[in-house]
Amino acid sequence: MKKNNIFPAFLTVFSALVLSSCQFDAPIRELADAKAAITNAVRYGAETYAPDELEKAKNLIMESHTSVKDEKKDEAVKLAVEAKVSADAAYTKSLPLITEAAIRNTEALISEAADANAEEYAADPLKNANDRLLESKNHFAASDFLQAYSKADEAAESALLAKTGSLEKITDLEIRLETVNTEIKRITDNNGEKYASEDLKNAGSASDEAGKLLEAEKLKAALPLIMEAEAAIDKAGNKEKEYAAVMKTADSINNAKEILKQAENALADEYAPEEYLAATELLRKAENEFDAGNSGQSEQYSAASNQKAVEAWNIALQGKPEFQKQIDDVKNRYKFLEENDGNTLAPDEMKSASVNIAAADKYLSGNNLKDCRTALRDAENDLATVESKNIRLSSMQKINSAKKEYSALDTADNRLKYKKDLDSASSWISKAESSHSSENYNDAELAANNALLQIDQIKISISQNRPAEYMSGNIYTVKYNPKDRDCLWKIAARVYKRADLWPLIYAANRDKIKDPDLIFPGQKFTIPPVPEKEDSGKNSTDNTVNKDMLAPSGKEDEMISGENSADTGIVPEDKNANSGIIDENQ
Repeated sequence: MKKNNIFPAFLTVFSALVLSSCQFDAPIRELADAKAAITNAVRYGAETYAPDELEKAKNLIMESHTSVKDEKKDEAVKLAVEAKVSADAAYTKSLPLITEAAIRNTEALISEAADANAEEYAADPLKNANDRLLESKNHFAASDFLQAYSKADEAAESALLAKTGSLEKITDLEIRLETVNTEIKRITDNNGEKYASEDLKNAGSASDEAGKLLEAEKLKAALPLIMEAEAAIDKAGNKEKEYAAVMKTADSINNAKEILKQAENALADEYAPEEYLAATELLRKAENEFDAGNSGQSEQYSAASNQKAVEAWNIALQGKPEFQKQIDDVKNRYKFLEENDGNTLAPDEMKSASVNIAAADKYLSGNNLKDCRTALRDAENDLATVESKNIRLSSMQKINSAKKEYSALDTADNRLKYKKDLDSASSWISKAESSHSSENYNDAELAANNALLQIDQIKISISQNRPAEYMSGNIYTVKYNPKDRDCLWKIAARVYKRADLWPLIYAANRDKIKDPDLIFPGQKFTIPPVPEKEDSGKNSTDNTVNKDMLAPSGKEDEMISGENSADTGIVPEDKNANSGIIDENQ
């Protein structure tokens, strides 16, 4: 406990008395006793608790000093004795009061040490402080104030040591608290509010309160709050791990969906249906397990679905070269139309076809065969519209095609076997060229179609090594091909080279076709000939089929298989059947 210094002026006085003692017999002992009594009174708080008595003692000793200077020995002795008496009175008055204050101060220090968790961090100094305090109180109760003051002073020193030692731990607690706050922020930034909002709230609240207590050096109260915050953040961390596992599973499912979608875009459902369906079923199981909370099982199903989807995708992509060939064919059609006034006759359709061709290229490069096929079909429809608007080009294309195929067949050997048929095909070609020159493009196209039909029949006869006959009531068997499903307009495009002549087939097979939009694999349709229009006007572009063209051709006969029947879809009937192609002489 702090010791107070003697009143400074008294030192000067006492020094002067010592110097003057050589001149006469000064009351040195009385003055020394008075000085010691004043010092003792000051030490034990007389300045605070007995100021009047202390002040009187100081004044008296000053007066004694004056008497010494005046060589009034008796008066000096009397004043020095009175000063001592007054100082002793100050001491007697202040000692119990300062002791009581010392006890209170020590109790406060012990309380602060306890708040700083000295019971755990500085147990020995705290115990010593409490023991000395108890002794102080016992002495005080016995009015042994001096001993009580001494023990209170010892207790205060021990309490201060306990507090100081405990506060050395505050840095460790602050580090723990900072770790909690760092975790709170990290988990919150990682969508923690979705899965651990209550734990984060509890951790934050406990952390804030603990921080305030640490600032107030109340480590004992802060520690359980820090532990509470740590427990809450640990729970949040565990939930974060669980959430991460769930999200990983969800990502696996989403990845499986994406791969399956890519496989679907590659037409895996058509080209690899078994693998595609297996991948779809595995994905369904993965989703069901995920919904049931079985993340591990869900991930296994997702991985298996990915594997099957990739298999399906790889199988489906084997069809890319065929799609590339179709794109090249459409590009060639587009180029031909572009070079033959297509942009003038049908600018909108040509522009649309160009866009669709570019889209087909893009989809194919991205392995999206599904959208590539759609874009191709749209482009083909655009070009078909352009071609239908330009019957001149259409008829010229068919004439050139007939001439090319005729030239390939017109050999010496074939002339010996199929002269009549070759001459008939040649006659139709000549008639088509004549009609085209006269700008009767519809007649030219019809004649070219008949020439192509005649040429097809010659090819069939050659492949079967039998004499050729004109086609009459030829049979077409509807094919099953999931890649390119049959319909009436496709059949017409194959056999007539004109899709718009599909009503001829429909009219000839009304007994088998209830709905022209609905035909079935294995159905057998009679293929009637293309009738020649007698009154086609010049520059006519009418592509419609008249009522005579829709007339039924008669009862279907028995199908005769042919080696190359799959190429055209047509199988000729009995060789004795009447001609179905309209001869130029009819």
